[in-house]
Amino acid sequence: MQFEQQYANTSDSLKIKFLNAIIKSNVNLQTEFANFIKSEKEVFAEFSMKSFLEILASTKEIYQDEFETVDTENPNWENYHEPRSGYIEEWEAYQYASEQEFEEIFGHFQSEALNKIISQKIEELIAMLIGLYEATQDAEINDEVDSFEDINEYLLSEFQATLSTLIEKLKLAAISGKVIISAIQKFVEHCDSEYPGNPHFVNYFENLLIALSEKSSESNVILSIIDKSTIERQSLPQLVLLLNKNAGNKTEWLQSAIQFYKINNEVAKQLLQYYFEEDKVSFVQLAN
Repeated sequence: MQFEQQYANTSDSLKIKFLNAIIKSNVNLQTEFANFIKSEKEVFAEFSMKSFLEILASTKEIYQDEFETVDTENPNWENYHEPRSGYIEEWEAYQYASEQEFEEIFGHFQSEALNKIISQKIEELIAMLIGLYEATQDAEINDEVDSFEDINEYLLSEFQATLSTLIEKLKLAAISGKVIISAIQKFVEHCDSEYPGNPHFVNYFENLLIALSEKSSESNVILSIIDKSTIERQSLPQLVLLLNKNAGNKTEWLQSAIQFYKINNEVAKQLLQYYFEEDKVSFVQLAN
């Protein structure tokens, strides 16, 4: 039995019993519970776009500066530790030493971001993530020893790894629905302002938007936010399918899946599964 079905068939009293059992022995869950209850009970205070942009700009400035202080020609050898035993080339040692300095910077960011998740400050989290992304792209780092093929591409890959880790943490958190809508709205407004019509930027954040949307009961509201923006649905194909599914828009879900399956393997997988269960002829045609 799938979790969703098992959960739906479980009584509220049994769910509460389980919650009581785990929350009493987990300090982090207790903190998240307190913050969630606080955010639900308080009169919702709109997080301003001005505050969002200030956090974004501050994060970008801080981390771009930290990236640019890494000297690939003279890395921090005092804190260097070899990634493996045995002989390594000199150029490899320089690369590993620089990578370890960058990893430390990303680790510091991750610690700050986790605190934002625990404290229900998701708008601030998204502002920080965009700021970090922009820092990875705008950092000007001298690499005369050619430690990296493309140092900004390396930083982008580390950003994506950090984002993936935070998304997994976010999936385990209880987030207020009001905060989710506000956070997505701020993200979309920034896209419209700084990245209009840019599918690559929004695609980097699709899994983050999916993780938030999975916790929201207002899928149609989120779809409306996207449709009123410059973001095209095909830039976020998996998110659009999820929102239509959760909103009960069966016809729209199928139309979107048919429209996007050629550009996204996960969408193709979902469409194949649907046809396998509902329409074997279409399944065979699509599979071929």
